[in-house]
Amino acid sequence: MTIAKRLAALGTATLGEAAPDARILDEHQRPIAEGVHVAGPARTVRYAPGDNLALLLSIERAQAGEVIVVDYGGNTQTGPFGEIMALACQIRGIAGLVTNGAVRDSA
Repeated sequence: MTIAKRLAALGTATLGEAAPDARILDEHQRPIAEGVHVAGPARTVRYAPGDNLALLLSIERAQAGEVIVVDYGGNTQTGPFGEIMALACQIRGIAGLVTNGAVRDSA
């Protein structure tokens, strides 16, 4: 099996954590889900780039139907929200997430 196939099997979250210098950021940033609407009570959170503990706690404390609104200061150098947190939100019944930061594992 080639190295490329072995790496592809690991998934982007694993590679991003294991090799941060290998991260690829599309210079043309865009909404992940253009045209999608979400409604619900807002649970707001603000945190500094590189420390997503506040986001983890907001997901843990959110009630079903809430929308987590994240102030990440517009930072796009790191992607603190991805596949694992999205799954946690789905399991908890969180209605959606809005952020002014980057999101990884968008596929």
